Parts: sequence; structure tokens; C-alpha cells
Amino acid sequence: MSISNLFAKIKVFSRTDYLKNIVGQAGVVFIAQLIPLIFSPLISRVYNEQALAEITGMVSLCSLFLVFSNFKLGQAIVLEKEDYKARQLVILILFVNLFTILLSTLILFSFKDFFVESFKIDNVVFYIPIYILSYSLFSTLDAWFTRQKKFKNRAYAKIVESISYLAFAFSVYFLAGSNDFGLALGKILGIVLGVLF
Repeated sequence: MSISNLFAKIKVFSRTDYLKNIVGQAGVVFIAQLIPLIFSPLISRVYNEQALAEITGMVSLCSLFLVFSNFKLGQAIVLEKEDYKARQLVILILFVNLFTILLSTLILFSFKDFFVESFKIDNVVFYIPIYILSYSLFSTLDAWFTRQKKFKNRAYAKIVESISYLAFAFSVYFLAGSNDFGLALGKILGIVLGVLF
């Protein structure tokens, strides 16, 4: 294969929608992840060490529960060949999510002292089921948008989530004063707005 053939294939590939979708989505997701990173010094000045520890503990604990929230059925939404069956999968995932959220809530409150002590989540323990529900919905819609090839919707939902998280976190701080729950509430409301977007 000659160099000119290689450049010709690269030129053809660079014009495809596939590459445009990948580059566009990667750029928007990069921006969505960059926004909280840019504002993290301000967040750390506004919220105290306890609030930062609680949001970290909450996200860590929720990550453990989220592994089981939909049993990776979201991948089946993308792979299913028929739209009718994919819609049925979305409904099934919603029921599985509700069941696992109820189960995780039962586990969480049965062993509340253990989780509060281990993850340092005194003020945000009651937000965990809401976070799991909202993130599970966000994940399911993410898979649905991937199936529908609505990559821009996926990417912009992540930007809405990031901006909303920061806006709510700062708003709660300025409305309620010094608190340990504003970051958690902002995170949840950010995800909810990302779902609604």
C-alpha cells in the first residue's frame, strides 16, 4: 500500500459521520468533565472538609450499589436489533432498577451505622437511594440515546449535569449557609436535570 493510498483512505474516513460523532462527543464530554475540575478550587473554598468527605463517601458507596442497579442490561438496549424489543428492555430495566433500589435501600438502612461509619456519610445517607435512582435512569437513557444514535443528546446531557451540579451546590450554600449536604443535593439535582434534558 502506498502512502498516497493511505492518505486517500484517511481523507475518506475523516469525512464520515462516524468520525464526526466520535470527535464531537469526545469534545463535549471532555468539556463536561473539565467544568467541575475548573470549579473544584472554588468548591473546596466554599464547602468544608466534612462536606467534601461526605460527597466522596456517598459517590463511593453509590458506585458499589450501582454495579447491581440494572445488571448491565443497558448494553442490551444498544445491541437489540428490533426497536420494539429495545423499548421492552427499557421498561424491564426500569423495573429492575426499582427492585434493586428498594433492595439497596433496605440493606443501607438495615446496616446504616456500618455504612455511616465506613463511608463518613452522616448528613447524606438519606440521599443515597435518590442518587442511585437518578443515576440509573441517566444510565438507561444514555444507552437509549446511543441506540437512537443521538450522540449529541448524550453529550449535552452530561454538560447539563455538570453545570447543574455546580449551580445547585453553590445555590444551596448561599441559601442555607455552611452545610454538609449541599454538594450531595447538587450532585443529585444535576443528574436529575441531565435525565430531563
